[in-house]
Amino acid sequence: MSDITQVNIFETQSNNDNIITNLPKGIMIYEITGALFFGAAQTFQEALKHSNQKPKAIILNFKNVPLIDATGMYRLEVIVSEFQREGTLIYITEFSPTVKAEIIKTSISHLATLQPNLSFCINDAKEKLKID
Repeated sequence: MSDITQVNIFETQSNNDNIITNLPKGIMIYEITGALFFGAAQTFQEALKHSNQKPKAIILNFKNVPLIDATGMYRLEVIVSEFQREGTLIYITEFSPTVKAEIIKTSISHLATLQPNLSFCINDAKEKLKID
C-alpha cells in the first residue's frame, strides 16, 4: 500500500495566483498524497531523515490524505514526537474532517498545531521564529 502514497518536500509555496514564492529559511512543507498507512508513513519518515535539513518548523500538508489508519497514526506520532523533542515547531494543515478526527484522538493534537489553513501555519511559524 505504501507505493500509492507520495511525499513531496517544498521550500517554496504557491499562492492563490499559482505564483511560486520562497518560503522563509527554516520552514519546510511536506505534502503527503495518498492514504497514510504504516508503510507510507515509514516512507514519509525516511524522506524526513534524508532531507539533510534541520528545519525550525515543519508543516505537514495533508490536503491529499483521504485517510490514515492506526499503524500510520502510530508512525506519525513517533515522527511528531521526535521533532517536538528537538524543538521543531510542527504544524498539520489542510486535513479532511475524517483525518482530523483520527488525529485528535492521539497525543499529536498536543504536540503539533492543527490548523486547516496553510497560510496561517506559515505566518504563525514566521512569527514564533521571528522570521521576516
